[in-house]
Amino acid sequence: MAPKRPHTQKSLSEARSRENRYDELQKKTMRNPQQMNLGFDAIPPSRSDAEHLVDERRKQKAQFAKPRAKTVPKSQPKGSSQTKPSTKKESPHHAQPIHSSEKTKKREKTISKKKSTPSTSKQPKKRKADSKKPVKRTKSKPAKKGRSTRGSLHIQLSLPIFIVMVVVIALLSGSLIAWKIVDFRHTKPVASTSLSTTSATVVIEPGMSARAVSQLLAQHAVITDAKDFERYLESIGHSTRIQAGTYEFTPGLTHALVAEMLVDPNTQSSVGKAISVFPGFTLEEIDNRLAEMSVIEAGTFIDAAAYVVQERGLPFAEGWFLSGSYDLKTEGSVSLALARTMQDACNNALRPYLGELENMSITLADAVVIASLVQRETNDPEQMSEIAGVIYNRLQADMSIGIDASLRYRFDAWNRDLNTAELASNDPYNVRRVKGLPPTGIGAPSPAAIQAAMQPASHDWLYYLHDREGNLHFAETYVGHQDNIEKFF
Repeated sequence: MAPKRPHTQKSLSEARSRENRYDELQKKTMRNPQQMNLGFDAIPPSRSDAEHLVDERRKQKAQFAKPRAKTVPKSQPKGSSQTKPSTKKESPHHAQPIHSSEKTKKREKTISKKKSTPSTSKQPKKRKADSKKPVKRTKSKPAKKGRSTRGSLHIQLSLPIFIVMVVVIALLSGSLIAWKIVDFRHTKPVASTSLSTTSATVVIEPGMSARAVSQLLAQHAVITDAKDFERYLESIGHSTRIQAGTYEFTPGLTHALVAEMLVDPNTQSSVGKAISVFPGFTLEEIDNRLAEMSVIEAGTFIDAAAYVVQERGLPFAEGWFLSGSYDLKTEGSVSLALARTMQDACNNALRPYLGELENMSITLADAVVIASLVQRETNDPEQMSEIAGVIYNRLQADMSIGIDASLRYRFDAWNRDLNTAELASNDPYNVRRVKGLPPTGIGAPSPAAIQAAMQPASHDWLYYLHDREGNLHFAETYVGHQDNIEKFF
């Protein structure tokens, strides 16, 4: 083993001298082992000191809890032996920091001396003056208005969350208001869609008011609510035009149809009149035409068509009313009579071809829809069966039939071009994108269109177009259809 170097011995001696100095310094600064390691040099309190302090606090609480002594009435003589109780309020004793047990013993002696001195009637003048001072009562602060003194719920929200909540509430309330406005604009006045439930014969006496007539109709269950019907008569100006007579009301009539039957002037104005329902006319266009003729109130024919559909169990209304020229009858409801006549004419036009449905893969309702589509594509009877053949070929090939007239009916765009959003929509009437037939017809078919739908031409064409002169050009493929477009346009 190599000998230790001299400088190493010197370092050890210096380290030992530092340790000795540190030990001496530690002895000088060491605390009394009986003391606790506190922030001051006080001996910790004993158990007896703690118990004595608790007893003192209990006595103080009991003293403050005692009721105040009653003051002596003024009528009591001065020489009375009773002593006036001292009303001077003693300040509560607050425990001071404990430094030693000797200090606590001295404090106990002073407290016991104060308690041992009884209060006598003979007191210095200063004491009497002090006793006359009113005792200050500590009043509890009243609770603020709008705030409960009991536990209240406080919710704290960050500013971004609060702003988002305000925006969401504003959007919801605005949507609700807009929905109410739109619903109000599209709602007919005063519950005009309530239906009667039973047939009845009602006699309207001369001079009866609108209220009396409404109550009479409600008693016979022709209408469901007399007040609603009376308000409806007022809204359309018929409350003073009701005519006396005997009326036969069938079940399911709307307010509009009942009102039309009660007002004879409308019926008399239609004497000798006729209406021409052009091929392809929609129910709305027929209703508008009758209103322009001052025969009915607007919307009455639409209600009559809906009534006939319900009465006869039809799947939909549009397409089941045949175009043509019709005389307007003078008895009962003009709208209801016309709707029944037009539907009867449609049934008569379909009846000769019902046997052919057994060999076809469509229903009678499908044939009505195809007839209305063909009617909107052309007015030439010679072209109708060819177009119907294209529709059948596309249905069998599981292709979309691609007739824009269906989408024009949906958006009432007969006199304008369809926009990009309408053409790209997944609406059931957009038969460019949705395969199959639209859910309803799109107008009043003619007898020629019904014949074409029931007896389509047999060919392999899948495409057709009209040139500027109205001539048809067919193609079996899309390439051939593109060639026709370049050739004729």
